[in-house]
Amino acid sequence: MAVTSPIAVLGDDGRYHLPLGTRYLCAQAWRGLKKPPPPALPHEQWCTWWSADRQHYRVNPPPGTRQEEGHPGRRTVRWPVLALDSEVDPALVRRRERCPGRQDDGRWPPFQGPVLGPIIRTLISELGPACHACRSTPDVFVDHNPDNLHVRGLVCRHCNIWLEMCPHPSGCAWADYLNNPPAAHLGLTYPRAAISRKPRRTRS
Repeated sequence: MAVTSPIAVLGDDGRYHLPLGTRYLCAQAWRGLKKPPPPALPHEQWCTWWSADRQHYRVNPPPGTRQEEGHPGRRTVRWPVLALDSEVDPALVRRRERCPGRQDDGRWPPFQGPVLGPIIRTLISELGPACHACRSTPDVFVDHNPDNLHVRGLVCRHCNIWLEMCPHPSGCAWADYLNNPPAAHLGLTYPRAAISRKPRRTRS
């Protein structure tokens, strides 16, 4: 399992970056291009454009974007980052404040702010840091039943997206998770204050 850095470091690009030993998780090699001089760190991110003038970018195109309307394409954006002196606990850095490079590979811990932090700490303490559905990837998201707000467990990004689409009534990891949520015995309730940050699901 991936080892999480005990600190996150603010870069001059306004985002926090995760140091792992002598390197940074999100630093990338610029193949065929001249790298920025030290101590600047090379970063790159695959992005999609959706405007006809190819000037508006994001990591993924906005929902509903159609090829003929926005002419979406792709490009790699590169930028140098100089680490500053500001260091914080990575669990206290919101997702939008984290460097987008390799943000979801399990090295960053789940955001433990005042709303979901106590629940996340309880789930990790009681059930461990691996995804409570697939048990193979570090967990990222608090999963709950949208009908009664009962917390079911902590899940990785992949399971958070596909869990509810499991077609099996039983006999697979996702079906077993849904039929017998590992966190059910803890009696945790998902805070209503956090509902707007999480898409609703249809399966109970």
